[in-house]
Amino acid sequence: MLDAFTQSVIVQGVMLVIGVLIGYGVARVLKGILLVLVGILILLLLGITIAGLPGFSELFGLFGQAARSARTFLGVIMDHPPFALGLLIGFVMGLIR
Repeated sequence: MLDAFTQSVIVQGVMLVIGVLIGYGVARVLKGILLVLVGILILLLLGITIAGLPGFSELFGLFGQAARSARTFLGVIMDHPPFALGLLIGFVMGLIR
């Protein structure tokens, strides 16, 4: 049997690794979304309309839902500092690569 300290170190190490992986993935997804948004912006500036794009009211509704989800996620991050550090490291790695 492992003592409580060793178990805590193992759990925190696993949370750090999971945070790095999630942060890396999120950074890659955000870079992809940014490229799509820039492409749509260029089309809109040229006057080309695309059927099926959401309206402003739908987008603002999504921002409200995202804010509520972010509050919950920030609560989890505040409770688990190794996970937060892993997210930060992974996010920076994903942005650089």
